[in-house]
This record gives sequence, structure tokens and C-alpha cells, in this order.
Amino acid sequence: MNTPIPEIPRSAVPTAVAASGWRRLSPRSAAVTTVALAVFAGLPCLVTGAVLAVTGTLVAAAIVAGCGVLTVAGVAAVEWLRVAATRYRVTDERVERRVRLFGETHRSIPRDRIRSVDVSADVVARLLGLARVTVGTGQGDGETLCLASVTTAEAAVLRRELLARGVDPAEGREEPNDAITRLDPRWFGYVPFAAWTPALGLGVFGGLYSVLGWFGDDVANGVALWVWAELRGAPALGAVVALGSVLATGVLTGLAVSVERWWGYRLDREGGRTLRMRRGLLTTTSISLEEERLRGVELVATVPARWTGAARVRAVATGLARSGSQDKGDPSQLTPDLPLAEAQRVAAAVLREERSPLAAARWTAHPRAALRRRLSRALLACAVVAVVAAAVSALVAALPDLAWTVVLLALPPALLYAAGLYRRLGHALHGPYLLVRSGWLRHRAVALRRDGVIGWRITRSPLQRTAGLATIGATTAAGKGVYRAPDVDLTEGLGFADAAVPGLLTPFLERG
Repeated sequence: MNTPIPEIPRSAVPTAVAASGWRRLSPRSAAVTTVALAVFAGLPCLVTGAVLAVTGTLVAAAIVAGCGVLTVAGVAAVEWLRVAATRYRVTDERVERRVRLFGETHRSIPRDRIRSVDVSADVVARLLGLARVTVGTGQGDGETLCLASVTTAEAAVLRRELLARGVDPAEGREEPNDAITRLDPRWFGYVPFAAWTPALGLGVFGGLYSVLGWFGDDVANGVALWVWAELRGAPALGAVVALGSVLATGVLTGLAVSVERWWGYRLDREGGRTLRMRRGLLTTTSISLEEERLRGVELVATVPARWTGAARVRAVATGLARSGSQDKGDPSQLTPDLPLAEAQRVAAAVLREERSPLAAARWTAHPRAALRRRLSRALLACAVVAVVAAAVSALVAALPDLAWTVVLLALPPALLYAAGLYRRLGHALHGPYLLVRSGWLRHRAVALRRDGVIGWRITRSPLQRTAGLATIGATTAAGKGVYRAPDVDLTEGLGFADAAVPGLLTPFLERG
């Protein structure tokens, strides 16, 4: 059943509040498309045509200019027709969208199945007072309904109307909103330590090389050879300059991306039952999450950001499909990288707990056999690398000691990585939550509500059976679907699963 909300006067938002009757999209979006096409497609064609006409190739000039004009006119006409042919309406039972253009398309979603109403707007849409509204039913069936261009006022009222949030039905008044966290500009200081910073720097230089390729392969290759010649004279200095340039470019690019994405960030609890995240500098995004869909939280900390004490909070919830909107990115990410203490506080607030279970729990360490498995994998990887290096040494006489050099360089980091993986393993039960953690390069710690576990997935490889280990996976309808505790003692793992959700695994256990 939908909670009734007070009627909003028609004078406030005349097109968004009618309980019946079809409503139009804003025609401003078609005007924007027409202007954009004229500037970015039509104008270059006209300029090119003028240049060709001056050089005397009148036929080519007429063809280029004519193609540009026809393209702009044709695409603009289709956009105007699409906007004019699209109608939507909200009734007591359903939200519907109808498009009558070269046929009729009718999409309808029952209101009692609506799980999200997300609003986004890029910089042009914001200037014109437009927004995109995406209505979703959740990831189970992936059904969505998108209204690409409604006014900002209509978008706000539609979101309120469809979610029916924040109203006390007994008193007919709005419940207050609670602020969970706000952006602290100091959080952008974690950007240089993000794992993807070097990749961004390489991507920028790769893009510059591609741009130079527009002027011919000789130009791009000539610039690359000139840079190589300048750096080859001093290899050590050249390596430092190249690495520094990539990292500096990656940091600046990452900072720009993070500012654009997270500027104005805020996470609130609206009406006592909905989490709402808003963020964005040029493109603003508003994502809503019903608390009844929340099954837990996840803390994610990547290397080297974890060394600076940073982590991010993700929601473990049903109905967070990426396909819901192309503008909102990962809808499960509730925060940017922020201090670990603040991340734990946000996790506790989201779960309505005084203290985060991920910080309060007493973690159970995994058996030593799990450490031996990781050390064995590290040694095996080094052995494979050594064999490849020995083969290269046999083919290249100038590299007689390559195998030993590679082993000496690779073995210590590999063993440290294996030990780090083991130290990050853990599982626990804390109040109504089941907790698991794993990973070193990308460490994940999950607090999953025990009443959200719908089954168990227990796997054992031949080597795990030999060591008496198993991987215990809690299955849920939310998030990734399965959250695993790898390489736990079989008896302890089965007891852990049985204690987490009493009775669910009991019929499959053999008591002896």
C-alpha cells in the first residue's frame, strides 16, 4: 500500500501533480539538441564547405555543406518529434510512459514495485532547469522507466510522489531529515593514493599520442622518438622524469574527476526510512535507497589508500542495478574515500547502530593451513617465473644470471603478499550481523544482516579437502549475491554458518 501524501497546489507545479491524465516532457531538451547539433556538427560542415568553395571545389563544398545542414535538420526533427510524441502519467496504481512515433511503445510500472527514483542533470540541463528521472524496480528484473527531460520542479515532485517519503500518515506532517555526513574538502587529499592514479596518467599520455596521430603517423612517431632520444642519454633521470610525469598527470586528472563527481556530496536519512545521496559538480546525481532494502554495509580499502587510513562505504542492498541509469555510476557506493574512523561512523549510522559492527567485532583468525596455501601459491608463481627466466637466459647469452636475479627480486614481495592476504582473512558474528573480510590489494570487510542470508554455498577444492579447509559463502538477494569466508576450518566453518542462521544448515549437517 502507498502512504498518502498531502496534495500539492496546482499553482506550485502545474504538470507534476495531476493524479490522472498524460503529461508532456519539456520541449527545452529538443531545443538544446538542435543548438548543440548546429554548433558541433552543422557549423564545422559550413566552415569546411566555405573553405572548399574558396579553393574552387564548388561541388565538394555544396556536398559537405548540404550534408551538414540535412544531418542537423533530420536529427533535430526526430528529436522534436520524440519529445512531442512522449507522454507520461502517474496514477494511484501505476507510472506509465507512452511514445507514439512510427508506432506506439507503452511502458508501465506498478507503484508498489517501485524501489528507486533517481534524479540526475548535466551542466546544460541544470542551466535550463531540466533533469532526468529514472524509476526502477530493482535488480531482480532490471525494469526501469526513464523520463529524459522534465523540469527540475517536476523531477522533485515526481520523486516525492512516487516514493511517498517522509510523511507521518497519522499526523499528516513531514518527518525531519537527519544528516549522516557531508563532504570535507580534505578528503580529496586521498586522491593521489588511489590505485587508479597511474592508470589515469598513462591514459592521458595515450590520448595525447592518439591526438597527434590525427595529424599523421609521422608526426606522432616523430614526437615519441624525440622524447625517447632526450631521455635515453640519462636513463636514471629519464625514468624518474617519465614516472613523475605519469604520476603528476594521473593525480591532476584524478583530482578533477573526483571533484566533478563528489562536489556537494551529502548523505541524509529522509523521512526516517530512506537514505539519499546527492553529489556532483557539473552533473548532479541524486540516488535514493529504501532502508527496507538494506542488508548490510561493506568497507572497501585499496592499496595504497589503505596505508593513509582511508576507506569507502558501500551499501549491501537489493535493487541496486547499474543499468538503472547511465548517469549515476555505481549506486552502491555511499561515500568517497574518507578517513577510516569516519567510514566506521557512517557505517554505524547507516545501520542505525551506536558503533559499527566491523569495528566492534572480535574477528576469528583462519587456520595456519590457509597461510600455507597462500605461501605455496607464492612459491609456485616464483618457480614459474624462474623457469621462464631460465629459458630466456638459455636463448640470450648476455643474460646468464637472469633466473636467479628474477627469483631474488620476486620472492620477498610474493611472500609478503601471501602473508598480507592471510592476515586480512577473518570472520565473526556480532549481534544481528555476519561479518567476513578478505583481500589485500583491495580489502573488503562486510557486515551482512543474518536475517538477509537465504542460503549457504560451501565449496572445497581437492587441496582444501587435503588441508581440512572449506570456503563458506553466505548467499543473499543483495549486493554481490555471495559473501565468502575462504579457507576456514571445515568443522569451525560449518558451526559458524549454523550459528549465523540457526536451522538453515541444520538438515544438511551430520551429527556424529
